[in-house]
Amino acid sequence: MPRRNTKELIRIEALKLFSEKGFEAVGVREIAAAVGIKESALYRHYKNKRDIFDSLLVWMDGYYMEKMNEIHLPGAGLAESVDIAAKRYAESDMVTIREWTLNVFLFWLKDDEGARFRRMLTMEQFQNGDADNAYQQIFFDSVVGYTTQIFEEMRSQGAIRDYPARTMAIQFYAPIFLLLTMYDRQPEREAEAVEQLKEHVRVFTLAYFA
Repeated sequence: MPRRNTKELIRIEALKLFSEKGFEAVGVREIAAAVGIKESALYRHYKNKRDIFDSLLVWMDGYYMEKMNEIHLPGAGLAESVDIAAKRYAESDMVTIREWTLNVFLFWLKDDEGARFRRMLTMEQFQNGDADNAYQQIFFDSVVGYTTQIFEEMRSQGAIRDYPARTMAIQFYAPIFLLLTMYDRQPEREAEAVEQLKEHVRVFTLAYFA
């Protein structure tokens, strides 16, 4: 494994602390101590604590896309258009769609960086306008909007039933977000969460796929 540089270590430790204590409760000195450097050394990489927080918002975009590319999620590739992504979904069986959905779910539930980032935004959305915007964009607007586009295209291809695409998108995503909320910080119930997610995808595909 390549050695991480100091700037990356600062980001990692800051995310851990922000996700556990909240942004306001964490000081620059505490972040520096977690990294094992002096506070003055931290300022060589970031202007202040807010600069670290803002960098996390930018960094997650690339990290999430990297992880979605690893599981070959349709639409994760920058060159893949919505119609191509929709065709991949339409040509896939329920087991494949279930695995894609499960991998995205487990990223936000279990991935060290993904879960911490989600918890950080969950806490900070009420205190920080940028965090609130990021939370709304990542966990609501973006996912529902993109899923709506996918379902609209699948409907035009005759791969999904003729229902309002946005309604189908919300009905598909809402139980997934609910399961994230229900099972967060309960690792002993992961198997239960996974089984409920699989059953949700099975029932949804039976109800809506042509």
